[in-house]
Amino acid sequence: MAEEAPERRRRRSPRRSPQAATAPTEASEALRAAGAMLARRGRTEREVRDKLRTKGFDQPIIDTALDRLRNAGLINDHKHAHDFARSLAARRGLGPQAVREQLLRRGVPRSIADEVSAQWADPERQTAQARQAVASYLARQRDVPEDVRRRRLYALLRRRGFEDEVVREVLSDVVPED
Repeated sequence: MAEEAPERRRRRSPRRSPQAATAPTEASEALRAAGAMLARRGRTEREVRDKLRTKGFDQPIIDTALDRLRNAGLINDHKHAHDFARSLAARRGLGPQAVREQLLRRGVPRSIADEVSAQWADPERQTAQARQAVASYLARQRDVPEDVRRRRLYALLRRRGFEDEVVREVLSDVVPED
């Protein structure tokens, strides 16, 4: 009878727990998702956190990803608030109150929103922006009666976040009172 060859055992790698196997993958996936969001446009920490949460990432994974992004300088609420406020004031002609509200909606902490909007509260800057908004409106609304024009302009400037004193000053120069 022929001798039987000894049975060989295959070595198996030690088993890892499912959590250990997926944790680095999930963390890198969260970083990849956050990076893609930030590549499109600047975002606040809260916006990234909320978006990652809706994508189904667990809180510890989100916190780790945010820490890495913060340390790399990719998330900076203070810088984002300044850039966004500059954009709002330049493109849309918003006053400091509207800038503050927009920053708060984006998830900028209240202290940063207050600080940034205060920088845009310069009366001369506000007056110039309000005058631009009024000039743009008047160019489109020539056939509107004076009293209606005045009411509409007042509402427009207040919606855009200009302070009451600035609105009154600009309107007194542009639209005479009855």
